[in-house]
Amino acid sequence: MRPFLLIMATCAALWPALSLADATVPTKDIPGSKDSPALKRYDGSFIVSYTKFSYTDFKVSLANLEPTDQHDVMTNQPVLPKQEKELEGVLTRLVYLIPADRSPSR
Repeated sequence: MRPFLLIMATCAALWPALSLADATVPTKDIPGSKDSPALKRYDGSFIVSYTKFSYTDFKVSLANLEPTDQHDVMTNQPVLPKQEKELEGVLTRLVYLIPADRSPSR
């Protein structure tokens, strides 16, 4: 059997199980999460991931990202800044789900 047909047959066989998966869209923030006091939330969005570190180290970019042979740990992209600074302190990571009819860049 050709690889493409094998993949299609596998997908067809798994389709009933995939259709039963719980893929609900969040309608409220995850429990225990809260917005940053420094940034305003995009109207109609919900927090879907929230992590807060009381004390950690992290790097801040001080220059534009440039192509490189290395991969950025956070984005897995082959770009890194030419200059960055390591800081220590409180770190909060928030991930929001925005409404489907909105652009994340506006």
